[in-house]
Amino acid sequence: MKIRLVVTSALMFALLLPLVAYAQTPYIAVFFDRTLTRMDKDCPGNGIADSVFVVAIGFNTFVSGIDYAIDYPGTMTWLQDLDTAPVTIGTTPTGISEGWGNPKNGFNPLVVAKVIFRWACNACDVEDDPIVVVPNPHTGDLAATDFPDFNLIPAVGMTSLVCATVPTEDTTWGKIKSLYKE
Repeated sequence: MKIRLVVTSALMFALLLPLVAYAQTPYIAVFFDRTLTRMDKDCPGNGIADSVFVVAIGFNTFVSGIDYAIDYPGTMTWLQDLDTAPVTIGTTPTGISEGWGNPKNGFNPLVVAKVIFRWACNACDVEDDPIVVVPNPHTGDLAATDFPDFNLIPAVGMTSLVCATVPTEDTTWGKIKSLYKE
């Protein structure tokens, strides 16, 4: 009886796991590294050229197009978008629409652009300066188009930070809750 219960539970878990993975909310984020692990970076100094990667994550379908914009902070001066789709209208700071003739695999993180910029800050003279992925102002969309049905899949725009502050004080959950108590 116990073996039957364990086997049945394992089968139910195995069947439900793909549904949970498929139900995640797709998002578009800016990463500071090729391994797509850093969403924050300290300013190395004024005038230094650098790059970030714009990545579509969690679409769980083949992607034929994507639409977004990036609101860059004052600590970054946009220079150029590279490695965009063959059909591209616009730029990341003004709103960009990208399309591929051969759909891309949206089941894995998909790098949709590499952005070259110049730092406009001295060390970390500004803290928590956000880089925000926003809807394309020309279309109003922050989304990708799936293949083969060409449905619009809405996405969430993530926020990355320049000179992120890290709390240095230990705290408790009770202290945090008390901050929001009415």
